[in-house]
Amino acid sequence: MSLRIPKHRLNNARGFSLIEILVTLVVVAIGLLGVAGAQVAAIKLNRVAETRSSGVMYVSDILERMRANATNASSYVTAFTGTATTDATQAERDLRDWKAAIARLPGGQGRIEVVATDASLCELPAVTRCSDVTITLRWTESNVRGGSATPTEFVTKTRI
Repeated sequence: MSLRIPKHRLNNARGFSLIEILVTLVVVAIGLLGVAGAQVAAIKLNRVAETRSSGVMYVSDILERMRANATNASSYVTAFTGTATTDATQAERDLRDWKAAIARLPGGQGRIEVVATDASLCELPAVTRCSDVTITLRWTESNVRGGSATPTEFVTKTRI
């Protein structure tokens, strides 16, 4: 027994598969545009995250250098625009290297403030004094499309 479809029904269905394919193509194209937009946003945010991670590493680097030279912690004081004038001491060499490193950040600038603290506030009783250190790192995210030209600041406070 064969199943026969009347001819008038076949004529009504002509071109229906073509419309289905066109609708599918439109839906797929919109989906691909959405994926491409998400990819662009991910690349932008990845660049911002890379810059911020570098900033954190630079702050950690100068803090470790200061801890290694803790007796001369007050020699590390610098302003955003300051640079080491000579290369005579370890602190000046460290500051020169640090300023050169943070200059790699877009608009990168750094400031270090050191305040001597009474020995009674220090954690180790064997020291006569310790220092409260505040490191401020500033950069812009204008290198990222749509990024802000307003400086981003990362501030770290610790005791050495």
